[in-house]
Amino acid sequence: MPPSAQPALGLRLLGEIQSSVQAQGDAAEAEEPVKIVLVRCGSGRYAFLGRDIREILNVDEIFWVPGLPDCLPGLIQVRGEIESVIDIQRLLGEPGTGTGAGPHLVIMAVREAFHSGILVDEVEDVVDVPGSAFQPALITLEPSIRNLVAGEIRLGGRLVPLLDLQQLQGRVTL
Repeated sequence: MPPSAQPALGLRLLGEIQSSVQAQGDAAEAEEPVKIVLVRCGSGRYAFLGRDIREILNVDEIFWVPGLPDCLPGLIQVRGEIESVIDIQRLLGEPGTGTGAGPHLVIMAVREAFHSGILVDEVEDVVDVPGSAFQPALITLEPSIRNLVAGEIRLGGRLVPLLDLQQLQGRVTL
């Protein structure tokens, strides 16, 4: 090999090594654990990103407001602030939980300008999952769910839909 070709070959190999190291670093970052909140709503099991859930509340009463769509059963008061409540069971095509006297279990979701309570039947767990557990949503999901799902998470051999707050916000915006 001529001496003038050696530096070019060295630079090419160095570039390949740097790319390989970068790819390994990206793979390691993908395995960083992600906190998720597992909930039950009606007959389904769903997940939210933990960073989007501010707190879990037991609410004594949801105050009905005339003129709201069915998926918004009313309002609650949280430390002096008035927050809307979303009944995702209605968005998912199931009978809603209803309003009035509780207790009701509400998870407070916050992402950017979106602040709302989400009515759930049960908070199953808050867990850390590896990035590799996240998968694209299957096209076989029911249409009522598919438009609200960002992807799915493999947990214990089952796929759990990961609900997307931005899609949820788009469905309930008046």
